[in-house]
Amino acid sequence: VDTTRATDRDTEARRALWGSALGYAMDGFDLLILGFMLTTISKDLHLTQPQAASLVTGTLVGAVVGGVVFGMLSDRLGRVRVLTWSIVLFAVFTGLCALAQGYWDLLAYRAIAGIGLGGEFGIGMALVAEAWPASKRARASSYVGLGWQVGVLAAAIATPILLPAIGWRGMFAIGILPALAAYFIRHSLHEPEVFVARSKDRPKE
Repeated sequence: VDTTRATDRDTEARRALWGSALGYAMDGFDLLILGFMLTTISKDLHLTQPQAASLVTGTLVGAVVGGVVFGMLSDRLGRVRVLTWSIVLFAVFTGLCALAQGYWDLLAYRAIAGIGLGGEFGIGMALVAEAWPASKRARASSYVGLGWQVGVLAAAIATPILLPAIGWRGMFAIGILPALAAYFIRHSLHEPEVFVARSKDRPKE
């Protein structure tokens, strides 16, 4: 029985690692393709240089807000559930960027997508930290961080190939795909035992 439980915990820990690393990869991919596409977007939507730069700033501001808000929600409602919400939010509003007709709606979409991005960033690392034993936690966390580098590398390879073919709107439309990752995470992961135990001990308000 103990061996079976240990195997189940190892499986859950690996799934948490893969799910969190995937979230980090999506974050890295999204931010880098935005940087690559700013010139093209600016020409198409007739943006000034400050407006184009503010699209990145808006995303990062949203990420800070998302990190705080989704972090607090995940403490109350569960890591996996709130991580799923953050990925769906990120995916939907990244996809909506493909429909933007001007500066203000694109800025709004980017900022809200950034909220989801920030949620992924913080919750993913917390999920891994709670799912892995202390002796392996540092190594597992470093692997999650590598997800960002993989996403950046994927963006650097994919953007020069895809952007001329599908345009900046098509690139943002690809951002809907992370919603599939949310489905995988929601249906294959369970809350870490550490979180479940802490939730049971928390006094009800």
